[in-house]
Amino acid sequence: MVLTDTKPAFLDIISITISPNPGLIPVISGNSFTINFGTVTPTDSYIITVVTRVNALGQAPGGSNNASITTGSTTDRTFNNAASAALQITSTASGGGAVRSVRALPETGFAPGVVTDLSHTPREVYLSTEDVMLEIPALGIKIPVVGVPLKEGAWNVSWLGNQAGWLQGTAFPSWSGNSVLTSHVYLSNGLAGPFVNLNKLKFGDKIIVHAYGQKYTFEVQTNVILEPNDISAFRHEEKPWLTLVTCKEYDEKSKAYRKRVVVRAVLVSVTKE
Repeated sequence: MVLTDTKPAFLDIISITISPNPGLIPVISGNSFTINFGTVTPTDSYIITVVTRVNALGQAPGGSNNASITTGSTTDRTFNNAASAALQITSTASGGGAVRSVRALPETGFAPGVVTDLSHTPREVYLSTEDVMLEIPALGIKIPVVGVPLKEGAWNVSWLGNQAGWLQGTAFPSWSGNSVLTSHVYLSNGLAGPFVNLNKLKFGDKIIVHAYGQKYTFEVQTNVILEPNDISAFRHEEKPWLTLVTCKEYDEKSKAYRKRVVVRAVLVSVTKE
């Protein structure tokens, strides 16, 4: 497996550390670097820390960090071989700049009871997850999961319909880390969407991800209402967590939702289907 990470031209690479490091040497070329990991197993895990500095090209708004892997594995799942993170220069004081990832909770709903015209909305091509399904028994939900590409720090969920969207850039559903899924509270035809009753989930309720012949069962830990700009839903987790997001409190005046419903659940069991 070979990792390639390409950073915006306004970042100079100062140093790269790999942990653990069994003699791995990064090869740096301009604002990109590659690491050849050789043969890896499903249990292998590496943390790569890259220290960068904003150079004279640094001007707002910023750019994106793009990482990808290539592998000779015959069972490679290509949909998860690339990721990107939006970077924004938020300060240029003293000739430097602060760079951070920028994400916001997506607006996952249309006006209730009103047909919304999507003819002028860019159609998004969603990523296949090879038939991953999301099930919430307490709400009578069992729907397919598709991947929503992260583009310039945002996700276009307008065309999800009655599907759940895995927000690319978060952990893939069932994998270690925080996997964020979303679905509509109301559809473009004005009818209720799959997550219309998401706010009714309680502590201990089950959320199930069906993937590749396995059933991953999560238990709800919290169900909270957040502001749209509260990105705490994306916080990193070491163990497998599932975060479900949808909209709440539609405002007729602004034609937008004021709040977001965020449900967080932790993995409690894995069984065969």
